[in-house]
Amino acid sequence: MSALPTPSLRDLALAARAAGERTRALALFREASDPWSRNDAALELLALGEVEDARRTAEALAGERPDFAPARRTLGLVARAAGDLDAALLHFRAAAARDRADLWSAYDAAETLRALGRDREAEAALRALAGGTPLPHALRALGAAARARGNAEEALAALRVAADLLPADPWFLLDHAEALAALERLDEADVALRALVQRHPRFAGARRALMRLAARRGDAAMRLDEARALAALDPDAGALDLADVLLERGERAEAETVCVRHLVRRGATPRPLRQLARGARQAGDAERALAHLRAAARLLPADAALRAECAGEALALGRIAQAGADAEAALAIDPAAPRAHRILALVARAEGRGADALNRMRALWADGAGPSQAGFDLGADLRAGGSFTDAATVYERLAERPDAAPEALVELALLARRLDGIAGARARLGEALRLSPGHPRALLCLGDIERELGSFTAAAAAYHAALRSRPGLGWAHVGLALLAEARGEPDEAVSALRAAIAADPGESHPRILLALRLAERGDGDDARALLAGLPPGDPRAAEAALALARIRRLDGDGAGALAVLEDAARRWPDRPDLAVETAEEALRQGWPEAALAWLSFGEARHPGHPGLLEARARLALSRDDLEAATALFDEAATADPGRLGPPLMLARLAAMRGDPASALERFEAAARRFGERPELTLARAETLRQLGRIAEAERCFDESLARARVPAVAIAAALAAIEGARLPRAEALLSGLATATRADAARLHFARAQLAAAGWDFDRAIAEGEAAVRLQPADGWYRNRLAHAALLALDLPRAARALQEGAALEAGANALRGKSANPSQSHYGQLLDEFRLDAETLAALQAALAEPPAARLAAIAACLRASPDHTASAVLYLIEARRQGALTTRVGDGDGGVPQAIHQFWTDDAVPPDVAAYMATWRDLNPGFTHRVWSEREAAGWLAAYGPPATAAAFARAREPAMKADLFRLALLAREGGVWVDADDRCLRSIAPLIARGAGLLAYQEDLGSVGNNVLAARPGHPFVLRALAQASEAVNRGDGDILWLATGPGLLTRVWAGALARPSSGEADDALLLDRAECLAHVAIHCLAAYKASERHWSRTAFGRGRRAGRGTSRS
Repeated sequence: MSALPTPSLRDLALAARAAGERTRALALFREASDPWSRNDAALELLALGEVEDARRTAEALAGERPDFAPARRTLGLVARAAGDLDAALLHFRAAAARDRADLWSAYDAAETLRALGRDREAEAALRALAGGTPLPHALRALGAAARARGNAEEALAALRVAADLLPADPWFLLDHAEALAALERLDEADVALRALVQRHPRFAGARRALMRLAARRGDAAMRLDEARALAALDPDAGALDLADVLLERGERAEAETVCVRHLVRRGATPRPLRQLARGARQAGDAERALAHLRAAARLLPADAALRAECAGEALALGRIAQAGADAEAALAIDPAAPRAHRILALVARAEGRGADALNRMRALWADGAGPSQAGFDLGADLRAGGSFTDAATVYERLAERPDAAPEALVELALLARRLDGIAGARARLGEALRLSPGHPRALLCLGDIERELGSFTAAAAAYHAALRSRPGLGWAHVGLALLAEARGEPDEAVSALRAAIAADPGESHPRILLALRLAERGDGDDARALLAGLPPGDPRAAEAALALARIRRLDGDGAGALAVLEDAARRWPDRPDLAVETAEEALRQGWPEAALAWLSFGEARHPGHPGLLEARARLALSRDDLEAATALFDEAATADPGRLGPPLMLARLAAMRGDPASALERFEAAARRFGERPELTLARAETLRQLGRIAEAERCFDESLARARVPAVAIAAALAAIEGARLPRAEALLSGLATATRADAARLHFARAQLAAAGWDFDRAIAEGEAAVRLQPADGWYRNRLAHAALLALDLPRAARALQEGAALEAGANALRGKSANPSQSHYGQLLDEFRLDAETLAALQAALAEPPAARLAAIAACLRASPDHTASAVLYLIEARRQGALTTRVGDGDGGVPQAIHQFWTDDAVPPDVAAYMATWRDLNPGFTHRVWSEREAAGWLAAYGPPATAAAFARAREPAMKADLFRLALLAREGGVWVDADDRCLRSIAPLIARGAGLLAYQEDLGSVGNNVLAARPGHPFVLRALAQASEAVNRGDGDILWLATGPGLLTRVWAGALARPSSGEADDALLLDRAECLAHVAIHCLAAYKASERHWSRTAFGRGRRAGRGTSRS
């Protein structure tokens, strides 16, 4: 090596360099003229941008002094600055070869190999360098290489040693801490970073890393604290990092202040302008957001992503042409810019060029050669368009890419769930989690599946695992909130929603859910304030409008709900669900034409959308058009196989059409595809109950409740038990049941109301029923059953009000059915009219009900004796007699003279298969009885031969088949005796034990307190039957306008039976046995589902809409 230059001249040059006086330093280095100074002169030329002069100076020096290593190194630096990496590599290697102590040239040679993509050679060179001498930079580079290869443990080992060797360099310490974080050793990373802050308190990188670490842990408060500390250290980039955190927290005002201060201090720069755009977007000011983005784009005219962002904002404003122009400008900068292509596809779709939109995304994807994001966008478009198989193909290709595989497998899981069912979805999620064990979205989807299946423990585990993987994941908190609701834990649900909001303030979905929950709990003002806080331009604005409509509906403001929905449907015509909601609300408000218009509005924009098809199917079902409903639900199921509703309705429709085997097979198919979800349990169990398969229905409920005690399932099971008169089972199911939603709370009150009514406690039934109506004011069925309780409590104003309000809710639907909206044109409406027909008797009856229990039955009997044709007195007498245990449970031993013959009636000679199956149960389970099915023709012949002439005439005159059956049953039992059973009743076990109680007349008490006539056993010539026959024949022949329930059915039998009990001295009731519902329903499933009930054959379809006469004649015999 040459001797060092004259110290004084070189010191002056070095001092000038240190002071930043590069031109003076260059002159001094040149004047010194020794090799070291000449080499420094070349370096100064390079620093001044004089690359060619620097190269010529270094080359001259190298030529004169071939062994002078620094000249070779400088030539390497010059070549690297010029972009000639191959030449740089040669020069760095030459320098290192000439001076083995020149570790930096060896290091630069290795880094140049990495820049050339020769990673293995670079790593080998770095290992050799690190092995020869502990150069911290080499170890740091080795750590980076290991990290790039995905070997986090090896990276940590190298970076720890590098940091130990050079603790004075904060970047080395930072690398070590971040290596710990990469291995999920977050606590150790936190300790390392805190130590770094103590050692280098002015090092902003440590605060930035702590901010990121807090975000990973989901510690929003700590993240904000670290962001503020960072901004204090770094008023430029650090302050803007703080603005990002503030924007994510929804603290827009402070964020905007930080950005504006930065602009004032530093002048216009792109990042704060983009942040201001983001804040404006959060505020719903899309115009201002676009203005900020355009200002940023002027500063970065060659930034394709920024131009594409402008295009997206223009599209959000509805400026289709401008959005297209901006996207095209972005593509002119970068023809492969995926966001710009995406915007152009959305523009094409907005212009009605759906095929062009899809073709553009296909071209960008290039059959798997394009960027991953293009594949995900194309898959989403294909799925939205119903091309599920094509979407799956795209996701399969993405799943082959290491950078996209887990996310693609999650998308495939969602598709599998829709197309193949739960098993396929689970398998795909399992693949995703094997590739990425903590993949948050895969865990979320798994949690959703388990929650929907009622596997609550597994669901909670999946959500908590997602939170451990990504602590600030708001959607996992949303899942936990829904899980808490399913468990009936309202406070936990609200807490989870608040945690979701805190974790992700920029996502509005949990705010909207919380608003709905608050409204359900009666905090309507807080709920509306939450919704009002969402900016108009929020991506969830349509969802918020839908929530506001539902809140108004909960408040009983149906008109206000409709106004909100109509506005929303016009503002967001791309949301077919809004058109459906608007149509259904219009129907509730009694505007059928508007309802149909809104459906047409949606269909014009979204032809074949499954939600709209389902809405049309429901309308067809309400009109009893089962064929049309089946076709529409089938079309909806084909359009979207992932919707559970259509398969369940198709199963239900199969049962309604008289094909129970097909119905149950459809339920099984749904279970295989969707799993045993609570919704499936509810539909299947209720269908089984209505088919009279009571034990199977209860087993279905019990199996579901064994998996999870979902409130809706427990309540439905209780209601089914009440229908079956199994009141202890119902009480057990409802006991201690907690609910978390307003809908479930209303169901619980409703179930308690039905249980109270079944126990003849109408005051409690009214209180519980009113509570249910307050919680769900738009539910007409709750009002119907409230009218039932009020009617039997003789609270007729309340009954009238409930019927009037229910009729108003059904007015639109009834108009479409061609039915009257008058509340009197219903079963309870007719009974209400009947009850208040005789004001004087009604007043006396109300006074009797006010008597103490000991005197009440006698007081009602007095009313009945005074007005023997007063149905209300008869019904309330039998109810009070049941309450007081005054109805006998056994007359004696033997059959009481009742012949062992079962009679049934069907209008036509050929009995439909579903009805024939019910009839067969009576034959099969009662082997000691004869069994005969009578047709209308045979009944008419028998009446002509054996019946009273008045009855034969009435039979011919009767309007409905049910009225003919009423007349024939009385005539047949009066002459021949036996057991009469309606065609829609299923025998559960032999009725022989009932007949063996010694009664000459056997019937059961209905839930109205009346005497049921669908199961009736009598000895020949029983006086009750003879009297009922005479009165029924007279009423029909006289042309009374009463509904048949009053004229020839249970109302008539109730008046006869109660009248005889009120006159015990006659002895007519001595052998009459009125079973309670539980005794009867242990043997018989009544009023089962049958196809004819959706036709004009059923009496309820034709009985209403006619006038009624002012009074009723009576005939005694």
